[in-house]
Amino acid sequence: MSTSLADLSQELIFQITSNLEPGRGTRIARGNTRTGLPLYATISKKFQYAVEYRTFNSIELDSDQLAYFAQICFGHRRTFLATLIYRPILLNYPREVFADYEDINDEHSNNQALTDAVAALFEVLKSWEDADEIVARERSSRPMELHLLEPRSLMDTGIPSLQLLYPEDLPPLSRILQFSGHASHFRRIEPRSLVMITASLIGLKTIDWELSDEEKTHALTAQNNRFAFARSLSYLSTESLAGFRLHFERKVPINHEFEPPSVLLPSDPATDHFSLALHALSLSHNLTEIILSGPLVISASLFWPASSPSTPFWPNVQKVVVEFTPIAPDGSWYFSREELDAAAHTAALHSEHATMVVSISQLLLGAAQDDCYNAATAQARIGAFPVRESRTAPDAPPLARPHARPRPRRRPHAALEAPPLRRLPPASRSGSASATSPPERTTAPAGTWAACLARSG
Repeated sequence: MSTSLADLSQELIFQITSNLEPGRGTRIARGNTRTGLPLYATISKKFQYAVEYRTFNSIELDSDQLAYFAQICFGHRRTFLATLIYRPILLNYPREVFADYEDINDEHSNNQALTDAVAALFEVLKSWEDADEIVARERSSRPMELHLLEPRSLMDTGIPSLQLLYPEDLPPLSRILQFSGHASHFRRIEPRSLVMITASLIGLKTIDWELSDEEKTHALTAQNNRFAFARSLSYLSTESLAGFRLHFERKVPINHEFEPPSVLLPSDPATDHFSLALHALSLSHNLTEIILSGPLVISASLFWPASSPSTPFWPNVQKVVVEFTPIAPDGSWYFSREELDAAAHTAALHSEHATMVVSISQLLLGAAQDDCYNAATAQARIGAFPVRESRTAPDAPPLARPHARPRPRRRPHAALEAPPLRRLPPASRSGSASATSPPERTTAPAGTWAACLARSG
């Protein structure tokens, strides 16, 4: 007795299609799907169902293809969608102005393009959540991940960070349980804007942000952005939040004699609002994992706010990873320089710097002129030139409790009131491999976790 494809069970067909182009999602770009799987959907209805379970399981698309995607993703295809990777596309510039800097009108147009792209996606996803009861029931058993990629323009040389306009107009979404936002490289999204996008996802279990803290040319802008970032964290829905990862990179100056500007508000130079906001977030009841990297600029307020009336308590935290810069928010260094002949060392460095500046200026510009752009001088203004790596000895416990008494000749320790804590490897990056030691790991009785929060000398 012969058996046709129509006689095969749905389970067996699922097994067959699972071996066709394994591990690949579907990339939708300008009307084309870059996978051969859809061809097998023409065999039969059962094959179509099994193939679409694969092709609509993970989708990557640009915002200019959202309308096409919304048109073809209907019915059971919506319930198959588990991972959506989305990239906002900005406006294109005429080729003749490709290398020009953006003016204020260009900035507003790009902000509007980002806003339109995000709003359109949220409207589509919200319409799915408001669909009939059958889809709603199936939706609850198939959670979804949303990955927001860095915005892009085909002809884009823009520098300013993008801002989301009217974030309060975004509808709340409950199907998305995992969200990642990447906006830290060429075309960045303002941190507060990414937070407000995340705040509209009310059922999140994990948050993964990759942002940039590289505004170094305008100190006041950096201070205001950091403060706005801190204030916006209070809008997040944390009832279900179990994992929080933030990569907030700020490059460490390789000139260790450089005096970095403060990132604190001039009107309140004694308060690190950003570390306080992260501390408040870390106290979320269901949070089990906190990973902060970059390295980022933080203070002791991350764990122990000076104004806290009692010892903070983390009921469910199991893992804490902190990678911080050797620079405090007020611009001071956590590490002191090596003990050398200060006068001779400084004179040698100044002579070396003067020689390098003149040579590079002459090489790039033909002459060293005060009214011309000087690459070496521009790098020196942010501590990226010349190389002077000399800070290796801890000057003070970076994350030690603010009101704790120092203990001479002993490494500073602190007890975190987090009963289930299993791992806390703090690390500081000073800008050179030789100056970075592996994080220390220790064990402690149940109910406390003793860990060295300052690098050993």
